[in-house]
Amino acid sequence: METPSVALLCLLLCGTVPILSAQEATPTPADSTSVTLTGYLVDVMCGNAIAKKSNPMSKAARHTRACALAEACAAEGYGVFADGSWILFDEKGNALANAALKEDDRPRELYFQVVGRYDGDRFAVISIEPLPAPDSQDTGGGSAPR
Repeated sequence: METPSVALLCLLLCGTVPILSAQEATPTPADSTSVTLTGYLVDVMCGNAIAKKSNPMSKAARHTRACALAEACAAEGYGVFADGSWILFDEKGNALANAALKEDDRPRELYFQVVGRYDGDRFAVISIEPLPAPDSQDTGGGSAPR
């Protein structure tokens, strides 16, 4: 009687292994639902204060690269003001934002395209690329689909 059980167990295992492999190869919804934001990169220390002001997009456009890269400000991490919303980055996003700001030579109007996905109260960043700043009269600027 043990022989049929072993054969059945083998059949079950052999039948499920390809299914498990196929599931691992299929992207999960989180992998396929990236969002593209456009807006101003700002350090968290200043961004939290800017978010409380009227017209935060205009204030974020005037925030300086030197401030965002200052040791105390950079240590707090980064976020993006997109479509009037203040969106905080995850740890990887903080590192990518810092590197992008170091490579950028603009003193202010630090407008970027940020690709990632929402992950709780943070934005899990995949990539950050510089963009030309929109017309300074456009105080709405950016887009933050959610």
